[in-house]
Amino acid sequence: MFYDGPPTANNRPHIGHVEARTFKDLYPRFRAMTGYSVARKAGWDCHGLPVEVEVEHQIGTKSKRDIEAFGIGRFVELCERT
Repeated sequence: MFYDGPPTANNRPHIGHVEARTFKDLYPRFRAMTGYSVARKAGWDCHGLPVEVEVEHQIGTKSKRDIEAFGIGRFVELCERT
């Protein structure tokens, strides 16, 4: 099955995203054109790092210790709301 989703949760796409999406499209398309059955299903294949970086900028943290001092639970809540 072919899964694809948005390039990131909250940031602008860059050339790395374009390249990955191109290869995610080309191989299944080639297989489908050569007679294979290729099921395609849209999905979410992104990670939370862009969200975490954005929240770190919002709260002004610079390191893991700053996040621990802020409170991991509070940090996670902000990430989920962002």
